[in-house]
Amino acid sequence: MRLGIGTYALAWNIGIPGFEPEEPLDVFGVLDIARELEVQAVQYADNLPLETLLGADLDRLEAQAREAGIVLEVGARGLDMPRIERCIELAERFGSGFVRLVVDSAGDEPTPQEAVARLNVLKPKLEAHGVKLAIENHDRFPSKTLARMIEKLGPDRYAICRDTANSLGCLEGPKQVMRVLAPYTVNVHIKDVKVERANHNLGFTVTGTAAG
Repeated sequence: MRLGIGTYALAWNIGIPGFEPEEPLDVFGVLDIARELEVQAVQYADNLPLETLLGADLDRLEAQAREAGIVLEVGARGLDMPRIERCIELAERFGSGFVRLVVDSAGDEPTPQEAVARLNVLKPKLEAHGVKLAIENHDRFPSKTLARMIEKLGPDRYAICRDTANSLGCLEGPKQVMRVLAPYTVNVHIKDVKVERANHNLGFTVTGTAAG
């Protein structure tokens, strides 16, 4: 097991829609933070994608990570097959073993059956490069639906990236998600939230907080 940080842990530093910092953090800045924290991995997700990085910059990032003993991991969002295929190639190059994937993207929210059919075409590519595709539990699909998707696709090359908070979006708690998805999990996003009853007693608020 290796402990790392992901680019979504630094989303405010990188920039999000409606909030652009004066000096946005780039891929090298994220690696510098990982080095300071003495972690073993950095997961570059779709908010700071590596598959669009130019060759010389990618070579430099890889060399710096190797020197620091840090594994580079890649993540993508949406079912853009050429993009995912590029991520698979990078995962093999970096030796990370998997690509983290969020199925949904703007304007494209496939049914579980549609997602399985579209993702199944990647199996030869995954096998050729010795990489797994780790589907993240990202709000919409309940854990049992995700488990069925992995079984249909084949757990030899398809797996789960388990986020400890995301499934609250479909009203599932972390213990329930863990029981169902643990056998398929190759990557975990550690998050914590605080659930509090609203001061008027009509409902609850869910707020992200520091882990632990």
